[in-house]
Amino acid sequence: MLEHLANRRWNRLVAALALITVAVVTRPASSASEAPEAAWSVPMPIATRLVQAALPSLAYTPDGTAHAIWESNGGLYYAYQTPNRPWSKSVRVAAGLSPSMVVDKAGNLEAVFANQFAGNYEIYHIRRRGGKWSLPVNVSHTSGYSGRPVLAAAEDGTLHAAWMDNTPGFWIIYYGTWAGTFWSSQPVPNARGQAPSLAASPAGTIFLAWQDKVPTKANPNGEYDVLVSELTAGIWTLPSNVSDSPGVDSLGVSVTAPQDEAAHTTWVEQSERIQYSYGRDIYWSEPQLVCQVSSPAHTPRIIADTRGYLNIAWDQTETIWMTRANPWPAGWPTPIIVASLTGSLRDVTMALPPAGGPTIGWVQASGPGEYGVYSAWQGSAVVQRVWLPVLMR
Repeated sequence: MLEHLANRRWNRLVAALALITVAVVTRPASSASEAPEAAWSVPMPIATRLVQAALPSLAYTPDGTAHAIWESNGGLYYAYQTPNRPWSKSVRVAAGLSPSMVVDKAGNLEAVFANQFAGNYEIYHIRRRGGKWSLPVNVSHTSGYSGRPVLAAAEDGTLHAAWMDNTPGFWIIYYGTWAGTFWSSQPVPNARGQAPSLAASPAGTIFLAWQDKVPTKANPNGEYDVLVSELTAGIWTLPSNVSDSPGVDSLGVSVTAPQDEAAHTTWVEQSERIQYSYGRDIYWSEPQLVCQVSSPAHTPRIIADTRGYLNIAWDQTETIWMTRANPWPAGWPTPIIVASLTGSLRDVTMALPPAGGPTIGWVQASGPGEYGVYSAWQGSAVVQRVWLPVLMR
């Protein structure tokens, strides 16, 4: 693995020649700053007066209904909002932490989360059918601590999950699949690390990103770097070091996989720089600066919308920021403030409605017992974009 990572600079040189991309638009767009903008809503509360709320996850079903799930005081809570109606009253659906929710091919809600049972944290799966949530099903089945799960739904109806697990005595990444009857899971080869992010491409490729300490000559203990592996035809590629940031920590990676069949990633370096890179297998672009921030930044998230634009959002303690660019951008436009509320804003998440721009969710903490889950959304833009495949040599 170390030999593979040592060749990353050469891989990026090859990538400059190998990543051939084309975008077709209905009107010329010569720079990232020309990505269309539509008005953002004012921040709206999903739930308020919560205790220790964290890590919301948002999703939209095909009928346009918005769904939210989050952790609060050791339990998972759920609410929904039909179009042009207020959010429902939140209900407790399970005991647990760190939920991740998606909509499956049939338009149903699926969620995974971590929970302690019989003295050990495991990953569990619940489903919503007929307005009711199912009983939890164990996904992980390991003897170690399992936590921070992520979930992705593939076009063929398969669910894919990943999480961090310390069964061998150090953190590794586990991966599991569910095709409708039972979960199967196993460690990802060479995936030592934490905080995974997962994306399923329309063609079925699974992209897995995470963070881990990579030793260097200057620092044998290593600094955190971002690594990516992909699953194609049942085989995981060797991890590629995407961040390549000696001397600084790269944390909080997020990955998306739109129709171009490449993975697009974002993360934060030293809480000061929002970074971006795209590619697949060993072919990755050099890290690109999205924004140099003036206050500590956390949890950048990336999503490709139905118009073909890449959206990145993050928090800076008292504000939520976002920026949008054309795919494979030459540069990123100046970010805008989506929300600026009293208190600490954190745990950014994003989802796509059936029409319009993205929705951004987050947690607001104003004091003990004064937590809330909020969201803001963007209207539709008129420009359409067609993704064409990334050609690899």
